[in-house]
Amino acid sequence: MLTPPAEGDAADTKRKAVQAGLDEALLEKRRRSSDPAKTLTANGFVVGEIIGHGAFSIVKKAYWTQGNSYVAIKIMSKATASQMMLEKYVPRELDIIRDVRHENIIRFLEVIETTMRYYIVMQYAEKGSFLRLLRTEGRVAEVRARNYFSQLLCAVQYLHNNGIAHRDIKCDNVTLDAEDRVKLIDFGFSSRLWAAGNDHSTVNVEARLSSTYCGSYAYASPEILQFKPYDPISADIWACGVVLYALLFAKLPFTNDKSSSTVLKSIAKGVQFPSKVTVSDDVKYLLKQIFMPVKQRLTLAQVRRSVWFYVELQDAPYPADGKSTAGKNESPAIDALDNKK
Repeated sequence: MLTPPAEGDAADTKRKAVQAGLDEALLEKRRRSSDPAKTLTANGFVVGEIIGHGAFSIVKKAYWTQGNSYVAIKIMSKATASQMMLEKYVPRELDIIRDVRHENIIRFLEVIETTMRYYIVMQYAEKGSFLRLLRTEGRVAEVRARNYFSQLLCAVQYLHNNGIAHRDIKCDNVTLDAEDRVKLIDFGFSSRLWAAGNDHSTVNVEARLSSTYCGSYAYASPEILQFKPYDPISADIWACGVVLYALLFAKLPFTNDKSSSTVLKSIAKGVQFPSKVTVSDDVKYLLKQIFMPVKQRLTLAQVRRSVWFYVELQDAPYPADGKSTAGKNESPAIDALDNKK
C-alpha cells in the first residue's frame, strides 16, 4: 500500500525535480552546442572544408585516418530537420545507400549517429558535381556529354532494376571522381518501389505511383508539377534529360521559376535549342522524345537504344560562330542550375 510522503519529503522531492530539470536543460544546451569536428575526430576523421549543402544538411570533406583516404561526410542536424525527415526520409536513405553497389553510384562507408546529428560517411568525388563543372568550364562537348550521360543512365537503370527511384536527379547530385567517372549521389528523397530482383516491367504502374512531390522545379516532370500521383521511374528519366540538356548548353531547358504554373507554361512551349550552339540532330531528337508527356515519354531502355549513342560525333565544344562560352560569366544561366524546389 502506498502512503503519501511527509511534508518535508514532498519539498525535497520538488527540489530534486527542479534540479533534474535544470540539469537536463544544461545537458541539452551542451548537446546543441557540441562541435561536430570533435565527434568526427574521435572517430578518426580530420574535418576539412564544406563541399556541399542540402535542405537540412551540409557536406564536408574529411581525411579518414583509418582508410588513409579522403571522404565526404554528410552532417544532418536532428534539431533543424523536420520530424518527417527524421522518421521517414533519413531511415529510407540509410536503408538504400547501404544496399546499393554500382560503379556509377557513390559508395557508402558508414554512419555515425549521436544525440544531435547523423554523420553519413561516403566516398569522395574529387572533381565535384556537374554544376561545378559547368560553372568552371562552361558547357561540355557533345562527345564528352554522351559519355557522362551514358554513365548516368547506367546508374539509374541499376536503381530502377532494383526497385529504387532516385527522385532528385539534378546537376548538383551527379559528381565525378578523380578518373572522370560519374557518381550519382544524395538519396535523401529516394524510394523503394518494389523488391529487388523483380522485373519492373511486370509491376503495375498504378502500384508504384508516388504522391511525394520532391526534387527541384527545374528538373521536375509535368506530372509532378501538376501535383498528381506520378510514376517516379518516368520522372527520373525526365530529370536525366534536363541534366543532359544542361551539359550541352550550360543552361536549363525550361524556366527555373519557383512556381509550378510558370514552369508548366514553359514546358508547354516545347524544348528550344540555342541557335549558336552546334549539336547533332540526333541528340536534339532524343531530348524531344524525353521531354514528352508521360504516356509518350521514352522508357530508359528506349533512351539507351537511341541512335545518338551509336553515331560518330564531331568533338566541337564551340558554338557555330566559333566563340567559346566556357566560363561562368559568359553563361549567366549556369547560376540558375542549382535552383532548389
